[in-house]
Amino acid sequence: RIEISPAELTRLNKDPRSFVRCTVREGDEYIFTDVGVHLKGAAGSFRPVNDRPALTLNFDKYREKQKCHGLDKIHLNNSVQDNSYLCEYVASGLFNAAGVPAPRVSHARVWLNGRDLGFYVLKEGFDTQFMRAHFGSKHGTFYDGGFCADIDQRKDRKIGSGTNDQADLKGLVAAAREPDLVKRAARLEQTLAIDNFLSLVAMEMMVAHWDGYARNRNNYRLLIPPGSSKVYFLAAGMDQLFGDPNFPVFDSMAGLVTSGLWQLPQTKAQYRDRVGYLFTNVFTAEFLTNLTAKAHARVRPVLLEISEGKAKEFDNST
Repeated sequence: RIEISPAELTRLNKDPRSFVRCTVREGDEYIFTDVGVHLKGAAGSFRPVNDRPALTLNFDKYREKQKCHGLDKIHLNNSVQDNSYLCEYVASGLFNAAGVPAPRVSHARVWLNGRDLGFYVLKEGFDTQFMRAHFGSKHGTFYDGGFCADIDQRKDRKIGSGTNDQADLKGLVAAAREPDLVKRAARLEQTLAIDNFLSLVAMEMMVAHWDGYARNRNNYRLLIPPGSSKVYFLAAGMDQLFGDPNFPVFDSMAGLVTSGLWQLPQTKAQYRDRVGYLFTNVFTAEFLTNLTAKAHARVRPVLLEISEGKAKEFDNST
């Protein structure tokens, strides 16, 4: 239950992307005050605050070291493009199992100033805590990929210190464009976490993530761990998956890095091997059905409390 004062609500209406203060209550046991909240979402999912908005909650924005069940930041996605509420949940399990770090995902029923907004997908935030959990340090550099913007376009640096000249990304751009293929291979080895990238592309294509980096140069994050020059790609915005059973796994890719890497003679064989490994060891019927069944058993009773129609819609979507 999120409570925003009239004054803060006015500020949020004027500038939906800027943080305002709120109080968050979870039952009668947990009360968090001075929590930062702002609206989120892209072209398809953004909704105004008086509708059914997607929200970001930052628990230590105004109160140092305040956490919600150990988390500094969470996102509440309205899932308007995913009636199953499961795309990001399943993708998180798959990508993490494939060795590509992804935020953990759960679910929540949300009220805003007493208004029942319904059922939401709850996601862990990309923040220093996420970096420490997956890369062993809260330091390093973290960029938002932007909207349909390849890596040769300037990025919004979310985490990092020092001069923001984005030299790490410029090095990767130059490597991907190196005309000499032998030199390109060596330069990409120095500037790109290639194993991570091959797994990311394979998983994006296998789950039919048409709006990811590999297909649309969209919905991705970039991370450079401390002491490293290699760029790690992370997937994001995975709420529209599994829509096309004939989605190509090996063809029709876009992206400067993908194109630059795929022109190397050895890459296609490496990629095919990676797809084969993931298909055999991660993307299995057992893994997918167990993950889906576990979520279905937990989610459906809550949707039934909201309405029988919501529960039936969920059944049909899954």
